[in-house]
Amino acid sequence: MTESKFELNDSFIEDWLTQTRKKSQMIEEKSKATILHTLEILVAGGPVPARERLAPDRTKHLFDDVWEIRVHQYRIAYFWDDEVCVLLYGIRKKTDKWPLKKIEVVKTRRKNYINNK
Repeated sequence: MTESKFELNDSFIEDWLTQTRKKSQMIEEKSKATILHTLEILVAGGPVPARERLAPDRTKHLFDDVWEIRVHQYRIAYFWDDEVCVLLYGIRKKTDKWPLKKIEVVKTRRKNYINNK
């Protein structure tokens, strides 16, 4: 098996993915396993092929070049910077739409990432 030329940058959501203190923010183990598997597929194939290999309900376009990974009630906003998949924000959604405050955080993190490369 060949090594993927694509990388994953999860520095913005690392704490969210590994949360163990706040029960309300913890990701259920089954969902966490599905999220990690989905991220493996995403990074293995790169920007376009991964979306084609994932189930249609697994990804959704949010705005500009930002997409979301969808696993049960969990969502991860991400974008591709050349060969790096940058995970911007993870939430447990309770409604159909992203809260406006969270969208602003996503936009700010994306802008900061690009400005600090």
